[in-house]
Amino acid sequence: MVFSQKVYSHVAKAVVTVIVGVIMFGFIFSFKDDNSNFFTKSNSEVASVDGTKITVKEYQNVLAQQAQRFSQMLGGKQLTPQELEQFGIHRTVLQSLIERKLLTNLAEKLNLDPSTEELKEQITKLSYFQTAGQFDVNLYKAALQSNGFTPSQFEDLIINDIRAEKIEFLLNSLAVSKAQAKDFLVVKGNSVEVQAVKVDKNKLVNKINVSAKEISDFIADKKNEGILKLTYDGQKDVYNQPEQVRAYHILYKEGLENLKKLQAKLTPKNFKEMANKETQDPSGKSNGGDLGWFSRGKMVPEFDDVVFKQAVGTISEPVKTQFGYHLIYVEEKKPAVVKTFDQVKGTIAEENIRRRKTQELDELMKQITSKAADALKAGNNGEIANLEKQYEVSFIKKANINPIDGRLENTTLKGDELQKLFNNSQSFFQFDDAATSTIIKVLERKKGGNVDEKELTAQINNEKSQLARLGRAELMKKLADKASISCTSEFQGVTYCD
Repeated sequence: MVFSQKVYSHVAKAVVTVIVGVIMFGFIFSFKDDNSNFFTKSNSEVASVDGTKITVKEYQNVLAQQAQRFSQMLGGKQLTPQELEQFGIHRTVLQSLIERKLLTNLAEKLNLDPSTEELKEQITKLSYFQTAGQFDVNLYKAALQSNGFTPSQFEDLIINDIRAEKIEFLLNSLAVSKAQAKDFLVVKGNSVEVQAVKVDKNKLVNKINVSAKEISDFIADKKNEGILKLTYDGQKDVYNQPEQVRAYHILYKEGLENLKKLQAKLTPKNFKEMANKETQDPSGKSNGGDLGWFSRGKMVPEFDDVVFKQAVGTISEPVKTQFGYHLIYVEEKKPAVVKTFDQVKGTIAEENIRRRKTQELDELMKQITSKAADALKAGNNGEIANLEKQYEVSFIKKANINPIDGRLENTTLKGDELQKLFNNSQSFFQFDDAATSTIIKVLERKKGGNVDEKELTAQINNEKSQLARLGRAELMKKLADKASISCTSEFQGVTYCD
């Protein structure tokens, strides 16, 4: 398990993406209410949608579900209330509940209520209320009572779930034309196989010559003093580097005594080899537990506190964090570097002078683009390689461009550029904008052919999904615009609460 704050943010993005679909109120009976302090004591609700309350209890049940999912993604680590707030889970849960209320209110207006049989089926199939795979009415009543619900209250929640499910079903049932999907795939199958060179003007700036006299004259000119200082103040993080550590670790999620036994066998020489065998951090099993270079604040505090005090070439005692127990080997350290204004003003002046030499930059751009075009036409890959090395041009040796998305690796061709590429029989194209030139050599033109049934089914499903997402987003916007929505002060700023 990687445990840097950067990873936290990636996991948070995955979990805290707006919840699409209906939330089924599965009860987390082991959930302890550690979030009561998040609300003012007078609150019995967190929001209201057209007079329909979203209660604290309702909110906390869904929050518990999301916390549990997040915990599973982090290998079983339980999140603190502070982490729930840090990752924005509080806010996203409320946003999803508001959307759910909007949908259930719409379903009620459309008379999409479940039958008695539907309600019974939905409740009896919940595993929380089953014994040996069968619905247990006594367990059902006891579970509800222990969580402060009457059967009537719980059934109302399930009714709303079914109502919202029916709206979602309607959205997901929007028709997609099979012929239209097939036409799309045929058009997409038309492609052009190309080689391409991309010249980026921004990468040529550093190739403009600036003399020592130009730099000294620029610094001496009082008009430039403000520019120099403003640039320095705005880029202090570039000129001032914090202390950094290069470290490796071995993680045991549990079993401190076993880790201590391993510690006795470790030396700086065998640490990486042993990490590959022993660490329970999946990302460290192929690189000796390498954590790379990092500064303070990139790792959890308990880890930072040890590693930045640790001497180079040493192995730490076991360090406990929320991820388990760690042994840390510090291989290198870089001291903090603080560059004064006087130390870097020459560099800043040089950068400013280069950027002001627009005429020279435009001329250099023209020269390099011309050289790249000539080399591409002649098939002179050696010359292109030299341009890559000297001027950082990008060489795409082979790529397929289709008329639907127009992707050329990390570039997307514009509509008029695609028209020229696909509607002209010529072999060479050059597309220019303010900062880049893209030169394309056509290797082969391919026509879309037969579409197999599997590919067609996948495309239809993809179009239905996109249509449902667009339809849902539009529906939610219209419902929210017409609804009266209020939220407690803790949630001001959440979507729908403004």
